[in-house]
Amino acid sequence: MKYIYPNHTAFRFFDSFPARPAGGFFPLNALKNKTITKAMVELFAFLKKKITFAKTLENLNGLGILVFFALLITNYNSSAQKKVLTYYLPDVQYDANIPTPEEVFGFQVGERHLTSDLIKIYLEKVAEKSDRIRLEYQSISHEKNPLVLLTITSKENHSRLEEIRQEHLKLTDPKISGSLNLDKMPAVVYQGYSIHGTESSGANASVLWVYYLAASQTKETEELLNETIILVDPYLNPDGLNRFASWVNMSRGDNNSADIQERGQARPWPSGRTNHYLFDMNRDWITTEHPESKGRIKTFHHWKPNFSTDHHEMGSSKTYFFQPGVPERVHPMTSESNQNITAKIGKFHAAELDKIGSLYYSGEGYDDFYYGKGSAYPDINGGIGILFEQASTGGPIKDTPNGSIDFEYSIRNQIKTSFSTVRGVKKYRKELLEYQRDFFKKAFHKGITDTDKAYVFQDKYDKGKLKLFIEMLQRHQVEVHKLSTDVKINGVNYQSKHSYIIPLKQKQYRFIKSSFTKMTSFTDTIFYDVSSWTLPIAYNIDYAPVKRNFSSNLVGKMVDVSTQFVSPKTPNQSEYAYLFRWDDYYAPKALTIFQKANVRAKVSTATFTINGKQFKEGTILVPIQNQVKDKEAIYKLVLKTQQESNIQMYGVSNGLTPVGIDLGSPSFKTLRNPKIALIVGKGMAAYDAGEVWYLFDKVYDKTIVKLDVQRLHIYDLNKYNTFVMTDGAYTTMNKTAIEKIKYSVENGATLIVTKKAVKWAKKNGLAYVTLKTAKKNDNTTLKYNDHDSDFRSMELKGTIFEANLDITHPIGFGYKSSRIPILRRGNVFLEPSKNPYASPLKYTNAPLISGYIRSENYDVIKNSASIIVSKFGKGKVISFADNPNFRMLWKGTTKLFANAVFFGNIIDSRTVEDKVSVSKSKTTKKPHSNSKN
Repeated sequence: MKYIYPNHTAFRFFDSFPARPAGGFFPLNALKNKTITKAMVELFAFLKKKITFAKTLENLNGLGILVFFALLITNYNSSAQKKVLTYYLPDVQYDANIPTPEEVFGFQVGERHLTSDLIKIYLEKVAEKSDRIRLEYQSISHEKNPLVLLTITSKENHSRLEEIRQEHLKLTDPKISGSLNLDKMPAVVYQGYSIHGTESSGANASVLWVYYLAASQTKETEELLNETIILVDPYLNPDGLNRFASWVNMSRGDNNSADIQERGQARPWPSGRTNHYLFDMNRDWITTEHPESKGRIKTFHHWKPNFSTDHHEMGSSKTYFFQPGVPERVHPMTSESNQNITAKIGKFHAAELDKIGSLYYSGEGYDDFYYGKGSAYPDINGGIGILFEQASTGGPIKDTPNGSIDFEYSIRNQIKTSFSTVRGVKKYRKELLEYQRDFFKKAFHKGITDTDKAYVFQDKYDKGKLKLFIEMLQRHQVEVHKLSTDVKINGVNYQSKHSYIIPLKQKQYRFIKSSFTKMTSFTDTIFYDVSSWTLPIAYNIDYAPVKRNFSSNLVGKMVDVSTQFVSPKTPNQSEYAYLFRWDDYYAPKALTIFQKANVRAKVSTATFTINGKQFKEGTILVPIQNQVKDKEAIYKLVLKTQQESNIQMYGVSNGLTPVGIDLGSPSFKTLRNPKIALIVGKGMAAYDAGEVWYLFDKVYDKTIVKLDVQRLHIYDLNKYNTFVMTDGAYTTMNKTAIEKIKYSVENGATLIVTKKAVKWAKKNGLAYVTLKTAKKNDNTTLKYNDHDSDFRSMELKGTIFEANLDITHPIGFGYKSSRIPILRRGNVFLEPSKNPYASPLKYTNAPLISGYIRSENYDVIKNSASIIVSKFGKGKVISFADNPNFRMLWKGTTKLFANAVFFGNIIDSRTVEDKVSVSKSKTTKKPHSNSKN
């Protein structure tokens, strides 16, 4: 049935129109059963009772009434350029009890960019009315926006939904899956929309798709719902979606321009692509750092979908993409049958888009390699993942090489592939179920025949990080056990007290192998994302495969992290001082608690032994005397710190040590409380800045001030003693701002720069570094068609290297091994410093651990510096060639960054890079203050 829902006030009179099948709708097909004139006369009779100018209308004959009504309808549609419901959805019979989006919103989908709260309101209303839908809440975002999930299937399936789910999960159990009858088992489809908030056509399409599934009365819909369980995740990133929608809606007018220079197209930093903390949520599927991801992964494994879709947008110059992607860029653990089914269902997408004349492509541009993305994660978990990419309009409408495309067009394409997905799944339902059953059967068998029988891992010192590692693995259904007896592998003793074991004979064999294996050989050298993500290496945790020395006797009880990691012992109250080590992931959080309370703390730059315990460099000392708080208050603070950080505190009764420095030694340096300014804004890499913000705000519970780069010149920078500049160009920074930063550093502040910000610091005379450049080898045999792959293969997208760390240097405090793995993403290479002490972290001579690097880049990275410390006046400039906080996945190197913040100012000035010519130059004059109240 066709409907028009006029949003003009006059048309609200339809709310009591006798023939109305649902609130706010006028049934156009009613006109088919009567002459148009008669229908208009009936409408006229109704309007006479409602509007004040009825006397005027009484003078019109039937034709006049028809003209009058037609003009109103025409004016309504043309002035708003409104799309009717049938632009998006088939012209079929719909359940009048199910409200359309337009009825709830007061406008048609596409006329405005929907926010998550509007979508949620609509979906809740539909769920109340439909016996095909169950709505639940998966999690709550950082900005307290609920993430909803709709389970959509037939009424009959809903009546035994849990039974269906339990039966479906048996496909993952090789012991019983062979006995299952697949003839009538529904397939499970997961459809996720707009994980990047700026790619909002998917989220807007989801409400129309849900309406169709709830209200459509066709036989096809009944069959689809009988044979599938559809999980609709309507907005995967509500915080980013809302940020983007607010910008676009405030820029809208009645006559929107398609000009690409339109202000509404210029998304303000940081746009809405990311979540609240500026993370790319489509790279958080494995890391699962954020609440949105934790809820989503729980949903995924609660159902184990057969088929999952991930609706995105891409550059406006393109058309519409659906997988399969580049065949050579598929991870080797993804089977050929996976790609075959993907291609089969791809024909459904093509057919659906052909019907409406939409251009599309497949088999190029995108890969299926990194399992940490929404379209690839299902591939390593027994399902099939599909990426959709729609050319973005960036707003209401946009000029593109393919003509002007509007937001409604983008939404319609996303709806069409939502249809094609479920139709394809229905067609290949049994094949998908068989694929899933075989996936886990083969995985279990490979776990038996693999020469690696298990992985063992340990971290004796960092319990906080170890706990996070196990929790992350368990979110992915990996079975982690205690190591029951000691074992020695490759010369390393894995003690049962500190160690854990992951048997490969389990359902998640493929996920484990892909996450623990090192790769240095590839069929293709182009990567859409990282080329390696070996998880224990990312956490800098000792691990090894267990081969011939494996025995089932090594496998202890399954780990329960809630009971495995017990609280440390309560320390005795001290009259003298307290100590705690810097080994743990949460040590910076512990120090922050004391500094927030204005309690003075010191750090050891040498080792010592006291009360029979050895303490290394980086140990924190909290003396009792000469503090702003008395000993009782400090003891309470010690107990609070221990409880919140789960780090063992030690009370000591005197300062004399039998070995090493005494507690009153000058080798204990008094720490200042870092007042951190993170420079953000236009030209900055939002991801990198967000990682720093998140690390200090959520992990260390420490305030960090974000300063907009374009307003630095009017700010009072004397408030801060630590400045952080992450990857970015910084071309918009005012000259006055540059002078202010120089003045602050020259007078004792610490400046920390990462990646391309190192180039900025060098250019402005702050960082004394020498850049290395890789020169691409000339190859005269290449053809023009090779140029894209040739240039892209020079990009270092994410590769793991080994570096030597000076663990006696303040930057290396808290590390036990001098060899640590570094994730490199980017082509900033540094020559080692001339001062031998100023490069505390340098790559080895053969640094590649896992991932791809082109030979020209590899020659440059060997023996290069990863960190260089420079002197500028009284301050320090600490240059990171890499990003140590990468996606909060690389937890093994976040402490390097924390050390730069907390200990940067105590680095001995004799050990830093310093140019004599600069040191003898005139000091920076105090810049004129332009700060405003």
